[in-house]
Amino acid sequence: MKYLLYILLPALFTSCTPKTETPAPPPFDPVSVQPVIEQLNASASKGIQDKNAALIAAHYDKAARLCPDNDTYVNGQTAIENWWKESVTMLNDITFTTISLEGTREVLYETGMATTTINMNDSVWVQNDKFVHVWRMQPDSSYKLVVDVWNGIGK
Repeated sequence: MKYLLYILLPALFTSCTPKTETPAPPPFDPVSVQPVIEQLNASASKGIQDKNAALIAAHYDKAARLCPDNDTYVNGQTAIENWWKESVTMLNDITFTTISLEGTREVLYETGMATTTINMNDSVWVQNDKFVHVWRMQPDSSYKLVVDVWNGIGK
């Protein structure tokens, strides 16, 4: 009987100890980072206006894929920078308009429209495209493009 008391008392005290649960973090809302993504898009636009391919390429992850309309895949940040060096010479401006931003804190999917002003010979041409950007959070908590694809809107 004496030994039974030694067994039951610890069990009684441990069963009455309140359990502390860590509350779950609030659910991630992509709208909370939309201003960040829109600022990144504006910075890329500035790179086009300034003909600065390095600034544009800085928005891409080292292993990113660029999928331009009517062109082949361009793989990796260095190749993407080289692609922009060649392409930016004909471009005056680009404006991105985000239609939707979804995903998780780590990976975001942006869809939208882009209007690009292009120099063609002695004229200026405006092209409207639809785009998909896939952004991945980096170790420093910034976002970089891992997939950038666009195509023109058929008339």
